[in-house]
Amino acid sequence: MNKYSGSNFDDFLREDGILEEVSERARLRLLTLQIKDKTAESRDEDDTDYKLRNHIRVTTNW
Repeated sequence: MNKYSGSNFDDFLREDGILEEVSERARLRLLTLQIKDKTAESRDEDDTDYKLRNHIRVTTNW
Protein backbone atom coordinates (compact mmCIF):
# COMPACT_ATOMS: atom_id res chain seq x y z
CA MET A 1 0.00 0.00 0.00
CA ASN A 2 1.21 3.52 -0.81
CA LYS A 3 2.17 5.39 2.37
CA TYR A 4 1.22 8.69 0.67
CA SER A 5 -2.29 7.61 -0.26
CA GLY A 6 -4.69 10.31 0.86
CA SER A 7 -1.92 12.59 2.08
CA ASN A 8 -1.18 16.19 1.18
CA PHE A 9 1.31 16.78 -1.66
CA ASP A 10 3.00 19.50 0.43
CA ASP A 11 3.60 16.90 3.15
CA PHE A 12 5.29 14.66 0.59
CA LEU A 13 7.53 17.50 -0.64
CA ARG A 14 8.32 18.60 2.93
CA GLU A 15 9.29 15.05 3.89
CA ASP A 16 11.66 14.90 0.92
CA GLY A 17 13.09 18.29 1.97
CA ILE A 18 12.21 20.05 -1.29
CA LEU A 19 9.03 21.96 -0.46
CA GLU A 20 10.69 25.40 -0.37
CA GLU A 21 12.65 24.77 -3.57
CA VAL A 22 9.58 23.56 -5.45
CA SER A 23 7.45 26.42 -4.11
CA GLU A 24 10.02 29.03 -5.16
CA ARG A 25 10.30 27.53 -8.63
CA ALA A 26 6.51 27.57 -8.96
CA ARG A 27 6.38 31.26 -7.92
CA LEU A 28 9.04 32.14 -10.48
CA ARG A 29 7.21 30.19 -13.18
CA LEU A 30 3.96 32.00 -12.36
CA LEU A 31 5.71 35.37 -12.54
CA THR A 32 7.23 34.41 -15.89
CA LEU A 33 3.82 33.44 -17.29
CA GLN A 34 2.28 36.68 -16.03
CA ILE A 35 5.02 38.69 -17.72
CA LYS A 36 4.53 36.76 -20.96
CA ASP A 37 0.79 37.43 -20.83
CA LYS A 38 1.34 41.16 -20.36
CA THR A 39 3.90 41.14 -23.17
CA ALA A 40 1.44 39.49 -25.52
CA GLU A 41 -1.28 42.00 -24.60
CA SER A 42 0.89 45.00 -25.30
CA ARG A 43 2.67 43.59 -28.37
CA ASP A 44 0.48 45.47 -30.80
CA GLU A 45 0.61 48.70 -28.79
CA ASP A 46 4.29 49.44 -29.16
CA ASP A 47 6.58 47.36 -31.35
CA THR A 48 9.77 48.88 -29.91
CA ASP A 49 8.89 47.92 -26.33
CA TYR A 50 7.95 44.42 -27.50
CA LYS A 51 11.36 43.92 -29.10
CA LEU A 52 13.09 44.95 -25.88
CA ARG A 53 11.00 42.60 -23.72
CA ASN A 54 11.51 39.77 -26.20
CA HIS A 55 15.27 40.35 -26.07
CA ILE A 56 15.18 40.16 -22.26
CA ARG A 57 13.18 36.92 -22.40
CA VAL A 58 15.59 35.33 -24.86
CA THR A 59 18.69 36.34 -22.94
CA THR A 60 17.32 35.03 -19.63
CA ASN A 61 15.99 31.75 -21.13
CA TRP A 62 12.51 32.22 -19.64
